[in-house]
Formats: sequence, structure tokens, C-alpha cells
Amino acid sequence: MSEFLNKLADAKAVFFHLDGILTNGTFIQTNSGVLLRNFNQKDLLALKICARHSFITGTVVNQVNNEILNTWLEWGLGRVYVNHLSHLSAYESFILETASPKNKVIFIGSDITDLPTMRDAYCSITTPNASMELKQVADYTCESNGGEGVLYEVVELIFKAKNLWKF
Repeated sequence: MSEFLNKLADAKAVFFHLDGILTNGTFIQTNSGVLLRNFNQKDLLALKICARHSFITGTVVNQVNNEILNTWLEWGLGRVYVNHLSHLSAYESFILETASPKNKVIFIGSDITDLPTMRDAYCSITTPNASMELKQVADYTCESNGGEGVLYEVVELIFKAKNLWKF
């Protein structure tokens, strides 16, 4: 088994930058200023699979309203860090607050602002439409682009490495 598969098999948590992973990074802004996002059903299923197996999930997002935040939590998203100037500080808070050993947390990022976190992470994953700098430090580049099932792809890889992908 490769080093990457070993990291996946040992993982206890996944943390990701919501915009660019669960979404394609596109927003629709309502007249009242609320930002709307599109999500892929497969990613929502991935959150539910994680919750069913007590696999810890967390995300960092720049802006969200309470209704959407509550919906994400209902879907099984474990922790949401809003308005962190640094994604790295949100990632470090996630590790501390969940008592997850750093070498058991997978980070998924797609934006240049994720680069410091990807460099710091024990295991980092990115998307095919990410910048070259992210691809150079990533342990793995997904086949799916953001908003097209990235989280599902990663969760499938993790649970297959753990021999838990059974339905």
C-alpha cells in the first residue's frame, strides 16, 4: 500500500475549504445580499457517510447566513469556521477543538489561500482546476472539480482504504 493510501487508512477527520470543494466557487447574490451556493448531492451523501461512521468533518468558509449554516449542520457537517482570515488558523482550531491528531487529518483545498494549510497538513488533496502551486504540494489531485463531487471522491478513497466502503 502506498504512503498516500496509508495516510487515508489512518485518517480520523477531513477539513476543507468549502468554496471550491463543495461548490465550484460561483455565488448568486440575492437582492438582500445573501450569497447562495450550489452543492452536489454526492457531497451531501459523503457528509452523511462520515457522520454515520463518526468520521469528523469541518470546513472554513468566508461568509454564510444562519439558515445555510444550520442546513449544513443538519447534513452532517461537523464544524464550520466562518470569517477566519487564515485558513491555516481555522485548520489548527479544528485540530485542537476536535482533539484530532494532526497526522490523522486530511485537508482538501483548491484556492491559493489554501497553500499554507496544504504545506502544513499531514495529508493534502486538491482539485484538477487548482493552481499549479497547490498541485505541487498535494499528496493527491482529485479527478473531480469543485462542486462536482470532490468530497465524495475523497470520502470514497478514505473509506475504501479503511475497508469500510460497504453498502
